[in-house]
Amino acid sequence: MNGMYYHLDIKMHQITYHDKATQIETEEEDTIEKILKVITTLCTKVDSMDNEIQKLNTNEDNMKSKASQQHDYKNAKLRQSKGGKNPELKGDDGKLLQTHNVCLNTAASTSKQVSDKQHKNANLN
Repeated sequence: MNGMYYHLDIKMHQITYHDKATQIETEEEDTIEKILKVITTLCTKVDSMDNEIQKLNTNEDNMKSKASQQHDYKNAKLRQSKGGKNPELKGDDGKLLQTHNVCLNTAASTSKQVSDKQHKNANLN
């Protein structure tokens, strides 16, 4: 009885004869089938994860694009406000006052007073 065994099924009152090699082949087939099911499940999950990653990358790209557009829009508004007249200032009629002569007169009177003072050279060399 080296490569064979007997199985007794008490409910059916039958004695069945199995070849040990046939049983091993059946177990191997079952194992291979289970492995293939696991591989199929893993492949499905990997595909699903790949789809999710692609969605996340697309969302990230869209958010970066929107942020860049908002940044560009804000910079454009800042450039416009710097270049133009600010109408919200009271009394601003858009004309520049001539301040050059006032500055010259102030500087001239100051320099006259400074030049009137006499300085002694205190250099000890």
